[in-house]
Amino acid sequence: MQIKNEVIQIPVEEIREHKDNFSLFSPLTDHLYNELKENIRVHGILQPLLITDDSILLCGHNRLRIAKDLNYPTVSCQIVQGSTSELVQFMIADNSLRRGVEKNILRLIEQSYHLSQTGTIRDGATTMGITKSKLERYRKLFNLSDEFKDLLGCNKLTMGAGYTLATKDMDTQKQYYQQLAQLPKINENHVKYIEEDSHVKETL
Repeated sequence: MQIKNEVIQIPVEEIREHKDNFSLFSPLTDHLYNELKENIRVHGILQPLLITDDSILLCGHNRLRIAKDLNYPTVSCQIVQGSTSELVQFMIADNSLRRGVEKNILRLIEQSYHLSQTGTIRDGATTMGITKSKLERYRKLFNLSDEFKDLLGCNKLTMGAGYTLATKDMDTQKQYYQQLAQLPKINENHVKYIEEDSHVKETL
């Protein structure tokens, strides 16, 4: 992967956000966004945005949105070249460096999955700023159905229950979801009860 030294001016309207940006990173809070916007209004954009050769934005999504809010015609950019997997890894590393470890569990799962597809667990954990064991746990949760991921995201499914459910195929998860979705919070014991009940029915 290479970052070109040359800083160039690119029309704001030509830059496109990366398709995985929202799934990988949480948006700034309104307070932080407004603070950044005021800082840029006073001082300008101090660091160039990082984009690909075809103007896909890798780093600087909030700066780009603020540039649009403030009617900037162009923004300073640097070109980054690399494979698809290298560029995603670079995005995650840059975001972790700027804002710290992601707080949203669903985005941690997405980051872990992407990084586990492109390199070693050790490298992925370093990129995210977490331990290898945490990355492996988040990676396992990628196998949850979308319905259970939604419950995990709104804290209605415990991590332990999530790990257990993630070992099941999608059809089994669908059956479990129909039995568990009405609970205020799903834990490992609820999943275990269904497993034991299913085992008894099969035996009979």
